[in-house]
Amino acid sequence: MDHGNVLLKPDVEDPEPFFWIHPDTGRLQPHPRSDAAHEHRAVRTIEICNLQRPALCTKRAEMLSRVGRWLELLQGALKESSVVTKEWEFLSAPTTEYKFVVRHFLRLHGHDSLSAHDKSLFEATTTDVAYRKT
Repeated sequence: MDHGNVLLKPDVEDPEPFFWIHPDTGRLQPHPRSDAAHEHRAVRTIEICNLQRPALCTKRAEMLSRVGRWLELLQGALKESSVVTKEWEFLSAPTTEYKFVVRHFLRLHGHDSLSAHDKSLFEATTTDVAYRKT
């Protein structure tokens, strides 16, 4: 079905600039800095693809919490522990679902370089594969 170029196409364009994730609920909304055209595309993609399904929102919220716990470990006394290293290996693995959520949380908490590193790892292995679940 052709939706008149309204839907985001994650296999050819990065969905990250279009969305914001509510930290408590995992619900998507248009990015607060979106212009009217981007906001319209984000809203229509959310609606048409049913991206507010409870299961998706729950998984997004769980991933936000997981990244938050990892950052707490990183900043605490366990900074050099194998737990921190193993968790980062999971979070930054290109096959981990909800990559957008991981990078969203990292950017929100001032870890832009980790977010960029994660994105470069992901893009290096998915150049001709669709972006993972939003």
